[in-house]
Amino acid sequence: MGYWLDKLEKAKAEIKRKETPATVEGISDMRFSELERRNLAVEIYSEILGCSVWLCGNGKMVNQLQKDAPDALVFTVGEFKHLVELNPGPEALKQICTAKKTFPGSAIVEATPDEIPDSPKDNSDVEVSTN
Repeated sequence: MGYWLDKLEKAKAEIKRKETPATVEGISDMRFSELERRNLAVEIYSEILGCSVWLCGNGKMVNQLQKDAPDALVFTVGEFKHLVELNPGPEALKQICTAKKTFPGSAIVEATPDEIPDSPKDNSDVEVSTN
């Protein structure tokens, strides 16, 4: 009988955890799927960017946040996952964020290798004309 009581206690604890309101302490332990399910947005300060970035669980929360704070830098969970996969350096991250602010409603999407243009790895010998 101990096995079933243990399973019941675990199930009750999981239900209680899902019904518990999000707290500041609990946010860092929250999975992306839970952030999406709870329709939450989390504000994160970025030392590299020198500003706050919002991580939103879904598009509905992005729309609401952009209405409330039109100048906010906002990423969905899906965009954030793609950003992590890209693994940009500090300067590239700043450029991505500048593009997102310049083009409201723009999004980071996953690209297949066929969609990514070839670019030189070392730009030291590339000449740029300003004419």
